[in-house]
Amino acid sequence: MSLAKKLPLGYSSSLPLLDYGAYKLERNGYENVGIQDEIYPNAIPYLYLPEQKRNWNHSHIIWVTDKQAKTLGKTVNILEKIPLGEEYFYQTKDFLKLNGGKWANFRRQVNYFKNHYKYEIVSKNIGREQINTFLNKWLKSQEVKNGIFASSYDFFLFCLENRARYKIKTIFILVEGELAGIAMGIKYDNKNWIGLHSKILYKYKGLGKFILHERAKLFQNLDSFTLGTGAQDKGITEFKKSIHPSKEIKYYYVITGDNK
Repeated sequence: MSLAKKLPLGYSSSLPLLDYGAYKLERNGYENVGIQDEIYPNAIPYLYLPEQKRNWNHSHIIWVTDKQAKTLGKTVNILEKIPLGEEYFYQTKDFLKLNGGKWANFRRQVNYFKNHYKYEIVSKNIGREQINTFLNKWLKSQEVKNGIFASSYDFFLFCLENRARYKIKTIFILVEGELAGIAMGIKYDNKNWIGLHSKILYKYKGLGKFILHERAKLFQNLDSFTLGTGAQDKGITEFKKSIHPSKEIKYYYVITGDNK
């Protein structure tokens, strides 16, 4: 927990994800967080740039910004710098109010769902059989499954099973009795939260935007949140760009060599 508190706001800093796949790395008398990644599955890179320059050389480091990479390059030789895409950050109030012209399409889809379907928002537990039926339908709808898909889905199941343990806030959307959507989020600190997962049945028009709007209500007292990156998926990336992020941070996976 003490190491986790030192991490910057980011999807990978969520406590469930750290417990799911992170490790404590000890080197040169310092402790840092490492997490396994699909790029080099046999390596455990540092999660974010270590504070200690002594641990910058001969290292794998994930979630390095452009500015940090330039700083690294002044101290150590950078052997590889692999783009990971952008992480997207948003303002909670935007998802609550949906005000202004740029939110017109989002607002229209939310209203379409409200006006065309008989739905129910449930925050209590849903039966596992009903969840399994939903997940089977959702899995069949996924046409593109990249290398990250399996681990992302396993992490979703981990969060689903450990909602009480991590105080994960969850909403289930039922349409005429059918489970049609699940969204989860978790508080990060007194100002920010992390949107962990959102899965829907696409046959219900407007549900994707509606469930994001409703999930934001669970965190209405917090200022901002992250939805992570596009997970190297073109469709997910385009969607996250389309819902008006307030900030984007471009990240890299960096491998370093000797000191300069």
